[in-house]
Amino acid sequence: MNSKMKKEKQIIKVSAIQMNAVKFDKEANFKKAESMLREATLKGIDIACLPECALTGYPRINRKNLKTEEEYQKELRKIISIAEPIPGPYSEKFAQLSKELGIYIITGYEELRSDKVYNTCILLNPKGEIIGKYSKVHLQDWMVDSGINHGDEFKVFDLSIRNINLKVGIIICYDIQVTESGRMMMIEGADIVFVPYCANDFSDEIHRWLFRIRALENQFYILRVHYASPYKNGDSMLIDPKGNIIFGGQTRETVLVGEVDLDYLKNVRKTLNIYGPTYRRPETYIKIVK
Repeated sequence: MNSKMKKEKQIIKVSAIQMNAVKFDKEANFKKAESMLREATLKGIDIACLPECALTGYPRINRKNLKTEEEYQKELRKIISIAEPIPGPYSEKFAQLSKELGIYIITGYEELRSDKVYNTCILLNPKGEIIGKYSKVHLQDWMVDSGINHGDEFKVFDLSIRNINLKVGIIICYDIQVTESGRMMMIEGADIVFVPYCANDFSDEIHRWLFRIRALENQFYILRVHYASPYKNGDSMLIDPKGNIIFGGQTRETVLVGEVDLDYLKNVRKTLNIYGPTYRRPETYIKIVK
């Protein structure tokens, strides 16, 4: 081999599937996701991520708006009724789709596990196999009122794409607002962190900066993925490890595609070493976990 030959660039193409959704209608949401994933595949993407609980449209309960316990229990039963195990009917549909399209897919819904419901994302590989699963750790009170249980572990998953090895992490929505979530992704060595979410306020400038700072302070890429307008307000974003926005600002339903440059990531980690793990002193942080 000619020693002067340029090294092949370590580029991964990722896609945010910024879709609309219908609460409780799994089949309609799956068909919408399928159509947009097919569109993303035509753009040559490697990994596609859908919004939080994309399959079910993120139905939740605001208990303060319900007058009686009977009303609350009725709404709670509706949410529990759409939960399904993993593997299950729709994880199988997504598995068949990832195999057909030859891409990695990150998607989520209400998982039924040991008679409890979790807000869970699965990671499917191009062979149609579930190679990762993450359940949302941090829940606000209205999420718990909606029958959702806390996850208990942060995970990072090893991928190989065209002989490019990388680590990807998944956290969900409110997790990003708890500093330790991003720090755990960094400690586990994540190169890209996917953040599917459903919210009304993450397009506010302070929350855009929150995501950018998480990327900078932990030195990884972040792909945050939201629902489109009019269901929510979009603004899915790809952020690089210096906190720069690669894409963002779209509100309409669209397939967004951007590049993750792992050579650039390595260079940032080497040269901008005031962030990330370099100067951490974890032995002084003991009170955090008490």
